[in-house]
Amino acid sequence: MAEYVNKEKLHEILCHHVENVKRAEAAGLIPPKAPDEIGRAIIDIAHGLSYKHNFRNYSWRDEMIDDGIVAATRAINKYDPERSNNPFGFFTQCIYWAFQNRIKRENEEAKQRREYMKSVLDDFYDDGPDGVHHDIDKETIIQMIDR
Repeated sequence: MAEYVNKEKLHEILCHHVENVKRAEAAGLIPPKAPDEIGRAIIDIAHGLSYKHNFRNYSWRDEMIDDGIVAATRAINKYDPERSNNPFGFFTQCIYWAFQNRIKRENEEAKQRREYMKSVLDDFYDDGPDGVHHDIDKETIIQMIDR
């Protein structure tokens, strides 16, 4: 498989950018914008990671990619060339944890939606004698919601 991100080139560009950011901060200036090559690499890593078996079947995959790009972009200036010479791994970890956080948030929201649907169902069945015969019982509907 061809490399979609050249680790050595990305490391060189990132080291140069981190140096420029440190110089600007020391001089009290606004830090420079990250080079486009770093942004393209982050996007490529996020897309590549989203196709892994543990992320590809989610309906909110695009949101996961967006979260990963934002997380990695925020972490650009935190890269420490003295600790690592693998920016691919650094960005992959940032994106991976952003994906995990998105999955956790979406699962929590789905749980809240299920609980709300159950409460609405309780209200529907508990409103008293409405004289209407329900062809499907409450437990069957709850089982369908929980699937």
